[in-house]
Order: sequence, then structure tokens, then C-alpha cells
Amino acid sequence: MHQPFYVLHNNFVIFAEDQNSLKVLLNDLLDDKRLYKSSSYQSLANQLPGKSHIQIVTGFPEWLPNQLPQLKKKSAQELEEKLDSLSEIKWGILQLRVDGKKSFVSLQLREEKAIIEKISRQWTTQLEAKPKGEPQFLKNHLNQKYDIALSDENNHLYLISRKGEVYWNKALDGPIIGSIRQVDIYRNNKLQMVFNTANTLYAVDRLGHDVEGFPVKLPAKATASMGVFNYDEARNYRLVVPCGKKLLNYDVEGKAVQGWDFKEADDEIISEPQHFSVKGADIIVCLSATGKLYQLNRRGEERFVIDQKIEELKTSFYLKEGESLKESELIAGSNSGKMYVINPQSKVDAIYLDEGHPADHLIYFEGRYIFSNDEELFVKDEKRPFNASFESDIRVKPKAMLQNNRFYVAAFAEGAEEIRLFNEEGNLIDGFPVFAQGPFDMGSLNRDNNLNIVTYSNDGTVICYKLQ
Repeated sequence: MHQPFYVLHNNFVIFAEDQNSLKVLLNDLLDDKRLYKSSSYQSLANQLPGKSHIQIVTGFPEWLPNQLPQLKKKSAQELEEKLDSLSEIKWGILQLRVDGKKSFVSLQLREEKAIIEKISRQWTTQLEAKPKGEPQFLKNHLNQKYDIALSDENNHLYLISRKGEVYWNKALDGPIIGSIRQVDIYRNNKLQMVFNTANTLYAVDRLGHDVEGFPVKLPAKATASMGVFNYDEARNYRLVVPCGKKLLNYDVEGKAVQGWDFKEADDEIISEPQHFSVKGADIIVCLSATGKLYQLNRRGEERFVIDQKIEELKTSFYLKEGESLKESELIAGSNSGKMYVINPQSKVDAIYLDEGHPADHLIYFEGRYIFSNDEELFVKDEKRPFNASFESDIRVKPKAMLQNNRFYVAAFAEGAEEIRLFNEEGNLIDGFPVFAQGPFDMGSLNRDNNLNIVTYSNDGTVICYKLQ
């Protein structure tokens, strides 16, 4: 180590190569997350031979990838190819015991095949400024795994590898509105990022370079995130940007689409245009500031008309698919905490999912209604409903996913600086809550059996946790 950082904690001096590792370690200590309390380590400790003068213990799956940069290129490549086959080796233990003039060295590798869900910190990396918004997992077409995109308060967009290496950062003309989407503009299985700020429509390749024809200067300020439509999975994309009362429709060359007939909304469009398709019939849905719901066809003409205006509607819609589009339902949250169920043709119903707990943030996922109310998280599921409490209010949408056919749901409580992750039984995963000062994304960065959560702290530290 060169010029190590250190901290004095409870009469121990702890050294590390960087400040980030020390900060995350101190947070774990303050949360009383200690190795000896892990059931997995306790099982290991009971099998270790006697006492030793020096003992080094490493969590093997986390340690191995970190050694790749230290190896020669050929050796690193050989090790990386074998990481999956070595994934069942959970612990590496090196012991040194001195007896008189003799020294005894013992090296052990231990397997752990039982399924034990536990969280650990995999890596941290430092940005140049305070992060802003949500991290987002993006597919890497070179290795079919995932990278992370994240912006900072200076409107720089970063692309970070699954190992925590910053590939590049790119200056933008303002904050990204909504999320980044990926498209295959050249139909060659190489992906680009598309997104918009208030003034500009961007298309960027994975090297951080602008795609030909972009950026496009918008003629008026965007009032919501753009929609990206891939009709019939033909990769003939449409980029639809709400600008005031207009919906501007661009192709992947940055040119206005001919034949788009949307005239003008009754007020500013405040939601991302969303495309839904059921058995070949489709609609484009967006909402104006007066609560008018627009349901359009591919030409921008109104397909269905609902006279009722719902000013309290929130701006994300989910589709509960029926036998046909006409028998399907749009689901959305509202400022009153009611869930609105909208039949595309006419019928509108509003209900409380829980009378005593109006929904602050609502998502619909795999037949489950998931919502938060103040500091509580609710999962409404016919088979396994549950609710859980946090230490402070949940102010952003929860996230849910399926990993290895298992359901997980997580939420971030900003005041408590914590993320909590629950399984389908409603059990808090071992090791949670984990430290976070910003929102998160989750998924499997390596597309293996392990779930990752990526978040950050206010000093610019990006943190990747790993559930295994």
C-alpha cells in the first residue's frame, strides 16, 4: 500500500488504500455488522484448527475479481474465465502459527453450497462531484453483462463498469429528465443510450461519443422524459419528446418523423409517453397538466377518448393485460393515495389499496401491488401479502425484481440513510439495512445468481452491494 489512509476506532488502527473503504467500513461498524455475527462465518470458525498468531480471512467470490488488475494479461484472462466455476468457494483462510523456531503455515479453501442470502459490499468508486438522481443498470453489448450510468450535480454523465471502473464522463447541458433508454440504431446488436435534458435530445454510444445526427436541440423546453418506442420489435425506433403542449416525434437520425399527426394537447404534457401493446393492438399514453389522458395510435391520433379529467393522477402508468387491449386496464397512482384503474375505452375506478394507508408511491409488478405510505412498505399479493417499517419516510418509488425466480422488493429511506431488501416471504435479507444517501438500482451486474444493489453517498462515493 502507498500512503494508506487510517482511522482509530475503539483502540484499533484500521488501514485502507482509500477513504471510501474506511467510510463504508465505519458505517458497517456503527450498524454492528461484524464478521463474527455471520452464521456463515460462525460455521467456518468452528472448523478452524486451533489458535494462530496471524490469520487472514477473505470472502472468496468478492476477493478474486479484485486480483485481476494485479495479474498479467494472460493469467487475468484465465482467472476471469473460471470465476463462475469458482463461485462455490466462499472462504479463503491463511493462518500462521509460530512454535519456538518453527513456523507453520496453513491455507484453506472452503465451499459453501447451501443457499444463504446475505449482503456484502463488493466495491466503491469515487466520482468528481456529488451524484444526482438514480443509478441505472445498462446492458454492455461487448460482454452481455451490465454497466452503471449515473449523473452528478455538475451534469456530468458517468459510465461505470460492473467492477467499479469509470469508463468515461461526459458533460451535458442540464440534468437528465427521466431515465436512459438503450437502442440498437444500426441493427448490429451494438447498443446506444438515448435520453433528454430540458433543451436537448441525446444519443450516445458506449464510448461516450455522440451518435451521428445528435445531439438535437429541442425547439421548446421538454416538460417530461421522452418515450422510446420499438414498434413490433423491428428496431425502427421512435423518440417522442413532450415539449409543452406538443409531442415531438424523432427517428434515430435525429429527424422529425413524417406522418405524425398529433396536433396539440389542452395543456402541458407532464408524463413520459408510454407505449403498450396487447395482441397486436397498441396505444401511446400520456397525461396533460389538467389531468386529461391521451390514448393515441401510432400516427398520434386519439384512439380512445375518456372525457373525465383526473388532475390528481401521477405520471407513470402500468398495464394490467387482459384478453385484448379493450379488456385491459391502465393502473396509476394519485396525489390522494388512491389507485386509479382505467379501462382504455371509458370506465375509471379509484380505490384505496389500504384504507388506512394511502399510497404515496405505487408500482405494479408481476401481479403485485407495491406501495409506500410514509415510513411503511406494503406488498399486496394474493399468496404472500406483507408490510414492513423503515426508520424514516420512503420518498421515492420502491423497486421490485425477480432473480432466480425469486421475488425481491427494496426501498430507500433518505432520512434514515438506508436501503432495505425483502424476499417474497417479507423477510428482511441478512445484512440489511445497508447505508445509502441516494436512490439505487438493482439487478445482476454479472448476469449470474447474485443480485447487486448500486447506490451512493453525498461525498461522491458510488457503492456496490452484492447479495449471494
